Amino acid sequence: MPTMQEPKRFFITHSFSELDRRFVRKLHNDLRRSGLDGFCDIFSIRPGDDIVGGINRGLEACHVYIPILSFAALNSKWCEAEINAAYYLSMQAERQGRPRIIPVLIEDCLSSPKMPALVRPMLNINFRDRYEQALGELFNHGFGFDVDTADQMVRELSIRFRLEFARAEAEQATNRQPEQSQAPIPLESERQGELPTAQEEVVRVAREKAEKEKLWTKIEPHTLPEAPTEQSVEPRLVTVPHPVGMALARLIEVLALVRTWAESNKRILISVAIVIVLLLGFYAMSNVPRFVRFLSVPTTQVGVPLTQPTVSITETVRITEKNAEDVVLAHTLSPNIGQVLTVAFSPDSATLAAGSIDSNLGLWQVSDGKLIRNFVGNKGGISSAKFSSDGTKLVSGSWDKTVRIWNVLDGTLLQAITMPSDRVYGVAVSPNALVVASGANENAVRLWRTSDRVLIGTLNGHTSVVNSVAFSSNGALVASGSNDHTIRMWRVQDLAALQTLSGHTNNVNSVEFSPDDALLASASSDGTIRLWRVATGELINTLKGHAGPVLEVAFSPDGTILASASFDNTVKLWRVSDGKLLRTLTGHTGFIYSVSFSPDGMLVASGSGDKTILIWGVK
Repeated sequence: MPTMQEPKRFFITHSFSELDRRFVRKLHNDLRRSGLDGFCDIFSIRPGDDIVGGINRGLEACHVYIPILSFAALNSKWCEAEINAAYYLSMQAERQGRPRIIPVLIEDCLSSPKMPALVRPMLNINFRDRYEQALGELFNHGFGFDVDTADQMVRELSIRFRLEFARAEAEQATNRQPEQSQAPIPLESERQGELPTAQEEVVRVAREKAEKEKLWTKIEPHTLPEAPTEQSVEPRLVTVPHPVGMALARLIEVLALVRTWAESNKRILISVAIVIVLLLGFYAMSNVPRFVRFLSVPTTQVGVPLTQPTVSITETVRITEKNAEDVVLAHTLSPNIGQVLTVAFSPDSATLAAGSIDSNLGLWQVSDGKLIRNFVGNKGGISSAKFSSDGTKLVSGSWDKTVRIWNVLDGTLLQAITMPSDRVYGVAVSPNALVVASGANENAVRLWRTSDRVLIGTLNGHTSVVNSVAFSSNGALVASGSNDHTIRMWRVQDLAALQTLSGHTNNVNSVEFSPDDALLASASSDGTIRLWRVATGELINTLKGHAGPVLEVAFSPDGTILASASFDNTVKLWRVSDGKLLRTLTGHTGFIYSVSFSPDGMLVASGSGDKTILIWGVK
């Protein structure tokens, strides 16, 4: 079995559901059989131990932390706390990113509202219905084996499993004792002295089960039978009332008594019912406005009421590097939807589109926060939304594996593109609105023709999830950021690969071209923003200041300011020319997933896990 140059110790945590237990035992055994050193909370923390202390010791000792995510795990009070503890431990400078967190999904729960927010920008490996393939990905991305070595390790484990299974079957067949009496007809393989086939093994197990059930029927009941007489030679089974049956019988008796009483007191019951109806009628008549307001609240397709907040915007001027320190909170939108994953201004800066983790996609009026319409049809979290340059179309990417193109004027669906693999994390629209780019959980960028959903080309090169895609303002280039820690650029005309930009030490979550196409900004889970020269791929500057992963960046319309959104609950404004931090915008109480500059340069919007949208302006 291949060994690593520097062995990495793993630590696995999971919930105590039966599904999690079975999976963890197999995964733990396979990792140990592969020559890796590690431990699991189910084996290392015993009843009566200090659970918190045990988890902390495990996180401190491991190089790779593997939280097992299922619906049962997400309902546990420990899941998010363990992931947060591992993350903050890895951010300590002396630990150099250790432990690396590799979430493992064993159920399709990534879009669950209870999914810890830190998991979204992380590389997660889906083991559901693809164990061997996912195990290879874990060896590759989690433990640093190259792809060929990882595949070899999986093959060896598969062979070893088959050999051990055959050996166990042989031992079971050898130790099987013949029946002493009334033996059933032997199976074909038993007559020939061979190992039983899978089908025959099922028959054998069924026989044993039947015999056990037969024995249970002969167990003496609670009331012992009378001693048998000389004429009674057959054993006699005594029927004992079942507790459930006794309860049902008692319930029937009670209902019969109630019915008898009701028949003899009909007048009293009718009088009480009339009084109740009259009281309800008077209450409803005296509260008509309240009932009308309740019935008229607009709802989304999942039945969540959208509020219409009363807000006012102060007179604003264009945000520039000279007045960036005067940026103030203009107003707050609380649309009563889930965690806000993406926000985008329309080209005229009059409306704002926002998508959330609970599949809601809506359009709001910026001036007063009024909901204009919902875009109905998504069945998963909305990870990205972008307007076409003329403002007539809105393109959204969703965790339901689709890219949808909407008519902004009436909210109708124009096109729906279903991805061949998995969730969509990033979308972009070319300036002429003829091409849509998508990044998904398939290690590639796809280009689609918007008019008829025809696939124009697939841009390969990344080795992990593509989180973000962006077109240059002239439409000639497309860039992408990935969990493989790199940024790639392609020429759209001939799909030629131009640049691979390396330097980030963690997932690249966002890429954005400057308005003049001279620079490319990238945001990463390593907590930094990098500025690159598009023509040469040269790194110009690294912006440091966030205390957590940076999820998105956005240039101001004149290209002088860069806004960034982070898991440290802040939006920061940077001067592009020298990387100076101009202002830190606070107000959110949860992770900030998205940030957008209005095309007129007067506003900045941010969407957060606290389920609000903050809009910032200059007095």
